[in-house]
Amino acid sequence: MNAVRLDQISEVPSDILYIKRFIGRIRIDLDGGPEEFFIGFSLEKKPIGPPDVELKFIDAPSPELLSHQELIKERITAMEKAGELKHSPFEGL
Repeated sequence: MNAVRLDQISEVPSDILYIKRFIGRIRIDLDGGPEEFFIGFSLEKKPIGPPDVELKFIDAPSPELLSHQELIKERITAMEKAGELKHSPFEGL
């Protein structure tokens, strides 16, 4: 399984209370070697079930990375569930 690490997370202000937006750095170990890039993502809370995760790539992703989007979303969801996402004001990149 590929390791996914997410750090340097900053929350981006949002007018919608049930959607949290973030910018962070992802490090993922792929078959071609490790990749590091910045990503924007949002978590939309729903009445039931886990939040919906949407990814926005800031750096141009490789085709191999695009095939691992679900792995990234799973990591973000796990971090949210564990309370590991830093909810701080936007600090920029």
